[in-house]
Amino acid sequence: MKNMVKFLIHVTFLVCLSSNHFLFISSAKIHKHRKVGNAYGGGRVSENDADGSSATFNVLNYGAKGDGIADDTSAFEAAWKDACQEQGSVMLVPTGSVFLVKPISFSGPNCMSGIVFQLDGKIIAPRSSGAWGSGLLQWLEFTKLTGITIRGKGSIDGQGSVWWNDYSTANPTDDEADTAASPDWTSAEAKGGMPSTRPTALRFYGSTDVTVTGITIQNSPQTHLKFDDCIGVQVFGISVSSPGDSPNTDGIHLQNSQDVVIHTASLACGDDCISIQTGCSGVYVHNVNCGPGHGISIGGLGKDGTKACVSNITVRDSTIQNTLNGVRIKTWQGGSGSVQGVMFSNIQVSEVETPIIIDQFYCNGHTCPNKTSAVAVSGVSYQSIKGTYTVNPVHFACSDSTPCAGITLSSIVLSPLAEAKNDNPFCWKAFGELQTATTPPISCLQTGDGTTNDAEVDGEIVAPFRKSEWEKVGFQWILFYGVRNGITIKGNGVIDGRGESWWTAKDLDGPTHRPHAIKIARSFNVTVTGIQIKNSPKFHIFIVNTQYLRIFNFSTSSPDDSPNTDGIHISNVQHVKIHNSNLACGDDCVSIQTGCSDVRIYNVNCGPGHGYSIGGLGPNNTEAHVSDIAVFNSTVQDSLTGGGYGSVHDVRFSNITMTDVKTPITIDQNYCGGPKNCSYRNDTNAVAIRSVVYENITGTYTFRSVSLICSEYEPCRNLTVATIDIVPSEGSMGGDKEGGPCCENAYGRVLTNTTPPLQDCLLPEAVPLYVLGQRR
Repeated sequence: MKNMVKFLIHVTFLVCLSSNHFLFISSAKIHKHRKVGNAYGGGRVSENDADGSSATFNVLNYGAKGDGIADDTSAFEAAWKDACQEQGSVMLVPTGSVFLVKPISFSGPNCMSGIVFQLDGKIIAPRSSGAWGSGLLQWLEFTKLTGITIRGKGSIDGQGSVWWNDYSTANPTDDEADTAASPDWTSAEAKGGMPSTRPTALRFYGSTDVTVTGITIQNSPQTHLKFDDCIGVQVFGISVSSPGDSPNTDGIHLQNSQDVVIHTASLACGDDCISIQTGCSGVYVHNVNCGPGHGISIGGLGKDGTKACVSNITVRDSTIQNTLNGVRIKTWQGGSGSVQGVMFSNIQVSEVETPIIIDQFYCNGHTCPNKTSAVAVSGVSYQSIKGTYTVNPVHFACSDSTPCAGITLSSIVLSPLAEAKNDNPFCWKAFGELQTATTPPISCLQTGDGTTNDAEVDGEIVAPFRKSEWEKVGFQWILFYGVRNGITIKGNGVIDGRGESWWTAKDLDGPTHRPHAIKIARSFNVTVTGIQIKNSPKFHIFIVNTQYLRIFNFSTSSPDDSPNTDGIHISNVQHVKIHNSNLACGDDCVSIQTGCSDVRIYNVNCGPGHGYSIGGLGPNNTEAHVSDIAVFNSTVQDSLTGGGYGSVHDVRFSNITMTDVKTPITIDQNYCGGPKNCSYRNDTNAVAIRSVVYENITGTYTFRSVSLICSEYEPCRNLTVATIDIVPSEGSMGGDKEGGPCCENAYGRVLTNTTPPLQDCLLPEAVPLYVLGQRR
């Protein structure tokens, strides 16, 4: 029997690993489903307008002149005040007009959610110093809002040249945004120049579910677009434009913000195209064109002895040209904290001074004393960085006291231009691994940390055949426990768990607990490569309470009806890479349990089995947390597709091909596992699910293409789908023909046309269909 889900996010009442009879189980509660072609129409119904229209507040109707000369600030304030009272309203800045607006704040938190700022015209900043108060850090600000969207084909022009002309050029290499007034600025201000503090053009503060799309931001006095203390940010289809020598004009600046997606953007500026500062995690950047500028940067972190933490950052499928740096991590001496779980992948560089940089001795040109402490940098992956450079291809300058660890490089091909100053990569206290040969050779990278252990398996290891031969089983057969200085399990050998006797016989003549073939617990810096594990009595490899795990060129093999034989099962594991492997088993190819974060799964062939699974989470009212999971460039075939609390967020499934999968895309917050395990009580607790992306998912299904079943008490939020092409396979059971894709309490957006159509399946984020826990 073909099993189940491709992507299964189990949020469970009870964990039940045997699911051969489980197709789709909901609780006993009565639910309303949204399906393609149902009575909800396009899902664009507002709270106040049954016909689907939204209240629109045009700034021209509030006295705005739109001639680029008159001050339109009061008209914008009045239009916002009214729009603020209407959920899902639209504040319109119409096309064909130019609006001069002084510094302004569009503020919550008393505003309704889901407001759209429709920018089709042009907004310009004042050019006279008298229009600016002293010490303003931003020009256009949106604060403490929920579900705020800025969209349109219009532009925001900061008129930055009047600020840049006063800026001292005494330190042209200073790329650290510094709002403090320098003596040159103070002198200029005293002579009637612009204020010493240069403002950000567009800033969001303390907001949730923020979207910025379509617009152009140009010539900002300082940073163009900034996010502070925001959660759930989407930026796409925008353009940033300022001269390459405009000082400190970052394109997009992130600080203390989580769950951020930036894509399909063109960023040309005088500083970092994207700057990622302390407090940021779960940032995904892709399909960005950067240049001119200073590249894409994490840092500078730890200035003035501060603690800085950045984690789970991915930058991929982007181009960087004519920039000072490519992809960079920079920290000040004397700081503390960490940068971990970073991936730079498929980056094309052109005429970049130094494409790859880690600099733990960052100094902005002033006097910087030597200090021993440092922000730790670990778990940084560089994959397929290719192109040309003009100064140096690779520069790793790491701290003597806190060296860089866990650096991996593969498919690095960097060629010097004729004027390149140095062909030799530079490394200092940088430890990691070259996964493939590089051009030029990066021989300066030190392997490991000098203290790791190896376990090499080149022959065959077999388990006792009869269960009665086991004197004691503690859920594992081969155990690695408490290996804190690193271990590599490698070789060309086979580990055979001889699971047949466990799968078929009753527990009458031996231990009742089926063992895992390999268990790794409470360890650090673990690598598994080359070996094959087959026919495990239970999980083939089980990793728990471990950090920095890498599994590649690895295979599992067991029959598709072998019960609960997960290929790879991880629990409370952080910083994981699983790639270039073949996983065939009787349960989840990869099972991701609570406490896992920064997991990357790519170039994996899954099947038969139950696909890739996050869950089941939250059994028996337990708390569960999973974050920053990415599965991409993989295949699945012949595969199957709650009363806890906590969260699952920042999950991405990308570039997946599947064949004959029962239900390819699934979220199930009512997962149970069968009547014997569930009381069917109405439990109001649920593990929260948000910020899940499905993109470029193609293939065939045998029952239903999409099933997104979420809790009415804790709905799924910020789901995003794009480029989905899933069609019935031959001999399909016809689920979609009868009922269509099924969505329940699932909120999100559809970025492209999909097959099957999902636009009317997901609920729009701005229009919740529940009030105080009760559905309408």
